[in-house]
Amino acid sequence: RRGIMVGAVMAMLSFGFVQYKIFSFKSDFEQHTDYLLVLGAGLKEGDRPSVLMLSRLDRALQLYAGNPKARIIVSGGQGRDETRSEASVMRDYLVAHGVSSSQIMTEEKSTTTAENIAYTKAVLETRHEGSIPELSLVTSEFHLYRASGLAQDAGLRVRPFAARTPMLELGNY
Repeated sequence: RRGIMVGAVMAMLSFGFVQYKIFSFKSDFEQHTDYLLVLGAGLKEGDRPSVLMLSRLDRALQLYAGNPKARIIVSGGQGRDETRSEASVMRDYLVAHGVSSSQIMTEEKSTTTAENIAYTKAVLETRHEGSIPELSLVTSEFHLYRASGLAQDAGLRVRPFAARTPMLELGNY
């Protein structure tokens, strides 16, 4: 019994620590950025943005409004239950909301966050001959700590920006 009790307390403390790290991760707005990287979040009905994706895109639009010279990189491939890539759906949404298509770069091969980061890094290394500028990373608040860590592990300098997770979705994630 004592072992079960100690294990349960340790599990609760670990869970609490992880939750603290996720939700205490702060986003500081800085006006200038060369690139906004928006991570995909799945599609509903195969070709429409999910609630999480819409939240990320709206946050990107907010940041873009303060820095209209920035390029936006939308990153996300096509899942088994999707008829289009996440990146193409995100691009269409941004264009429909006033972003010039010439300002948007798409990365359509990735199926995981690690791949989002790796493929985006490869595109930027080619474009900038190995010297990649700092990126503004846009993803959901619960995902920001992990995604930022993966980007830093890959050698990218990122400024994280959290998109709000709708309360009804938060429990799911």
